[in-house]
Amino acid sequence: MECSVLEERYLGMGCTDSAADLMGELKEQVRKFGGNFTLLWHGSRLGRKEARSIYRELVV
Repeated sequence: MECSVLEERYLGMGCTDSAADLMGELKEQVRKFGGNFTLLWHGSRLGRKEARSIYRELVV
């Protein structure tokens, strides 16, 4: 869930390159072991350009 990485009360990384890199690394680890990467992303967060950018990067 994107909140686990982005929200202050969890990892607090915000919509940063570091957050995008971390999520990308998680996706790559899943792929490496033949798993299915599942992403829960709240639609309400897609209003911010930075968040949409990270989302697009992950779903491609």
